[in-house]
Amino acid sequence: MKKWFLVIGLAVVMAVSAFAQVFDFTLVNNTGYAIDEIYLSPSDDDEWGDDILELDVLADGESVEFEFDPDMEELFLAFGVDLYDMRCVYEDGSTDEWYELKLEEIDELTLTLDAEGNGVESWE
Repeated sequence: MKKWFLVIGLAVVMAVSAFAQVFDFTLVNNTGYAIDEIYLSPSDDDEWGDDILELDVLADGESVEFEFDPDMEELFLAFGVDLYDMRCVYEDGSTDEWYELKLEEIDELTLTLDAEGNGVESWE
């Protein structure tokens, strides 16, 4: 009987751990510019909220890991939020935005700019 409780307990811990990291991802800056600020908000929200970049600057070619509060993840999931927009503010004050990112499916997000300077993203 004790073995079943142990197996069930481990399954619950693994499920909670997996759930608690639904939105965690690594962001790779491949834009050619240093990023000063990063904003992330649900796609249907009109406001950006707070800067989530805890570094002074994310230099070109560098990456940063974002880990989100499990309580906030649970709240967003409860409201059916699954698409997010991201805004980057560069050192010179210019900005780029990426739309409708499905963070549940992203472990690593690489931001680049195309030949015209438009934001392009790729992810794993």
